[in-house]
Amino acid sequence: SNQGDQVPITTRQLEALIRLSQARAKACLREFVLPEDSLDVVQLMTQSVHQVHTDELGIVDKTRGGAGGRSKRKVKRLFLEKLHAYSHNQGLREL
Repeated sequence: SNQGDQVPITTRQLEALIRLSQARAKACLREFVLPEDSLDVVQLMTQSVHQVHTDELGIVDKTRGGAGGRSKRKVKRLFLEKLHAYSHNQGLREL
């Protein structure tokens, strides 16, 4: 995998991996987690994260989803700041 295609994982996602591995073991009537439980859950989580962070063209977009992304409020604020700077640089008056 290309370094640019990697998406950071959050603490919450790591905790979910643990809980899902435990749940899978319990579904198999075991009180302990086997490596196969964890591997299946990691594969499931990897596919899920990849699906969330992949845009319509199949390119990994780290701004999609929670990890490494930006809130809509922050994106809006950054857009307005850049728009204001652009209009100022172009000598346009404010509305």
